[in-house]
Amino acid sequence: MAISNGSQLTIDGITAYTDNAGKPWSLNQLDANTYEFSVRSGDHWINSSYNDGTAERNELSFSPRYSAGTQINLSETITIQPGPTNTASWLVLTQLHATTNVAPTYAPFSIQLDKSDHLVVCLQNPSAGNIYVYRSPNPVVRGQPMDLDIQVKMSPSGGGYVGVWLDGAQIVNYNGAVGATNSEYYWKTGVYRGPAAETFTATFNNVDFSTGAAPAPSAPTTPTTPTSPTTPTSPITPPSPVTPPRGTTPTTPTAPTTPTAPTTPTTPTNPRSSVTTPVLTVADPTLSVRGRGGSVGLGVNVSTTDTNDRVTVRVTGLPSYETITSTVDGRTHRGNNITLTAAQVDGGLVLNSYARRSHESTLTLTASAKDPVTGAVTSAAPQTIDVATSRYAATRTTASQTTSVTSAPATGATTTSQVDRALSSLNQNQDQASTAVANAAPALMSQLRGVLGGGVATSAPQAITATSDARSTGTSTASLANQSFALLNQYLAGSTGRGDSGQIVASLSNGASAGQASFLTRPQH
Repeated sequence: MAISNGSQLTIDGITAYTDNAGKPWSLNQLDANTYEFSVRSGDHWINSSYNDGTAERNELSFSPRYSAGTQINLSETITIQPGPTNTASWLVLTQLHATTNVAPTYAPFSIQLDKSDHLVVCLQNPSAGNIYVYRSPNPVVRGQPMDLDIQVKMSPSGGGYVGVWLDGAQIVNYNGAVGATNSEYYWKTGVYRGPAAETFTATFNNVDFSTGAAPAPSAPTTPTTPTSPTTPTSPITPPSPVTPPRGTTPTTPTAPTTPTAPTTPTTPTNPRSSVTTPVLTVADPTLSVRGRGGSVGLGVNVSTTDTNDRVTVRVTGLPSYETITSTVDGRTHRGNNITLTAAQVDGGLVLNSYARRSHESTLTLTASAKDPVTGAVTSAAPQTIDVATSRYAATRTTASQTTSVTSAPATGATTTSQVDRALSSLNQNQDQASTAVANAAPALMSQLRGVLGGGVATSAPQAITATSDARSTGTSTASLANQSFALLNQYLAGSTGRGDSGQIVASLSNGASAGQASFLTRPQH
């Protein structure tokens, strides 16, 4: 009897749900205790809310949730049917799955088949990846039943236990850390593998669940040789049939009672039908990022009050010139429609932009939760983030915003030391009369130095005052002083081309000669 995807079964009194491709060959019940699982190339689980990627799946998910520290026991018989040797990079037959979706502890315990048909037992804990504690010395014999007994106690911080028996002989006796932090656990059996070309079929029967202390399974006893049958004794003559007494009138049979109409069976309630809408938090719906390699944190978090649910966040609208990197695992995601786990979202997401010009984009984020047993799904209302990408950094330091006076001056800038050198040159080359006129210059430069040292961007307007000397007008000395200040103003205003302080000194050394006029009348910009 074929069993479709999403069906509910009862095995050993335990409710189970099917996760498969819904094909006629996917799952069939051969008898009351035997189920046949088959996977062909491209058989992906039918589930609109969960992307199984390239995995090919045909499993039963059992409903009970077991807490850490509980001894959980499972026994079953697995028969791998004849066929090509497995070529999938990984193939899981039975797993104890965690309810938390934090790698590497999706399946703290699993029984697998490797690419050469060897049986493998794999464990996980929060601080390690796959721990392979057993690999069969020989490939499994196709068509031969394997009796498996499993006893596990999950304890991610230490003190856990895993015992596995194959055909009555113990193959795993592990003591140590095993399991996921803050998690419960549930069983899954069937076929779950990476992509492969060949068809793989296995039967599972005699499945039995229990919890609590259990004795170690014993090896099957060798059947005793049957004794020779004893010679049968003569058969006993059966008694003669009893003849009813004569004259006895047989009683008339009463009319049959009309059967009552059967009652309509009640639909069984789903023991794990609840699913909680997750909460998606966006710190800032408008972000700015620099192009050509700039990055900015998305500031997104997702949470749920139901630890049983599998929570994901779907992001659409990501343009080709942007990527999203998950800081928890270092993975970079591209594309217009990507799905992230809750662990990736809460671990931190960084948006990277490689745009060569200014752009604007809008990301739409939708958080969803799925009950892993029933497949029920609920989603929160979508939220958006507007991202503005600029060719340059969003905040740039300009000359007017300089706050430090210890950095080297920009090319062409005038510093206090340069002003002092110019004044010194002027003072050394003036005669006594002009020196008296220029005495006001130090006071002027002192005020200029205060303006320059205070920073152009932050200095308040300052008045500059100087007392004119009596000889500052109507004399040749005044003319020389005026020319000196004119030259100084040009020097402060910008680059003098080829002229430098040495040329200024050389020109002034000739006094009121024609050389001064030629130098002062030459364009200085």
